[in-house]
Amino acid sequence: MTPQVVTLNMKKTLPGLDGFYMAGQWVQPGGGLPSGAMTGRYVIQMVCKRDGKRFVTMVP
Repeated sequence: MTPQVVTLNMKKTLPGLDGFYMAGQWVQPGGGLPSGAMTGRYVIQMVCKRDGKRFVTMVP
């Protein structure tokens, strides 16, 4: 990891592929389980927004 890519954010969609979303440790700088979970959450938020649904979460 270099200083130039630490704040790099990849797009979670690809042009021309409707309904395709990317999530996982390689999509967000830092990698590992926390980044993978975080990108999964971002994708669900994007799907909710696209479908006009409210994103709701609960904290145990």
